[in-house]
Amino acid sequence: MGVELTAERRLLSEKEFEQVRRSHYPELESLPPDETLTLARWLRGERDRARDIIAARRRGRRGKASGTGQQSADASERGLSAKKQVYARALKRVNGRLERFRAERRRAIVQANLQDALKRKKDAQPQHPSPGRTPRKGMRPIPSGRRTVETDPREIGRVSQFVKDAQARRDSLIRCYETGAAGVSPPSPAPGSPRPSRRGDGRSRHAGSPPAARPPEPPPCPGRRPRHGPG
Repeated sequence: MGVELTAERRLLSEKEFEQVRRSHYPELESLPPDETLTLARWLRGERDRARDIIAARRRGRRGKASGTGQQSADASERGLSAKKQVYARALKRVNGRLERFRAERRRAIVQANLQDALKRKKDAQPQHPSPGRTPRKGMRPIPSGRRTVETDPREIGRVSQFVKDAQARRDSLIRCYETGAAGVSPPSPAPGSPRPSRRGDGRSRHAGSPPAARPPEPPPCPGRRPRHGPG
């Protein structure tokens, strides 16, 4: 809570109160920047002087000061502390006013720089003049120096179909050999006939019996029509 003017008049002398009164609004708004800065320096000096006196009295009370400090330490420092607070509050108000002056000055400098930059931009010559008349088709293409191989689309189709036919014939032969000559199995032996030998020479295990007839060779695997395209 701020101290009223009557309380400040009671704590300060006539000259000191006149300076502190100028730190209150609305009188502070009417002060020019130079006088506001001078007032801030005076208030700072008075605050520092009161602070030093209070510190010296406290040192004297602890027995760390000289004889003069001892005598000063016996006096009451309550009024001096209140005076220091009055100076501190006045200095805070004046410093806020000075900060507003600085903000306005910075804003004015920035605005002037922007206006100057805009003026230079308007007065400057264009860096990209008009190219003049140009053809309607636009830029001319630059031929490439790389080798290009042009392939007939019909050749691509022929090779693709050839690969498909060859794969179909190969699949047909593999399936034919796995199933055994287009599904033809060897004939089974007649009932009562001697069992053929497993040695592979055609002779029977029974002595004197004629060799068993070898089963006929399966016919060759017939060609099959491919799935895709003519065979």
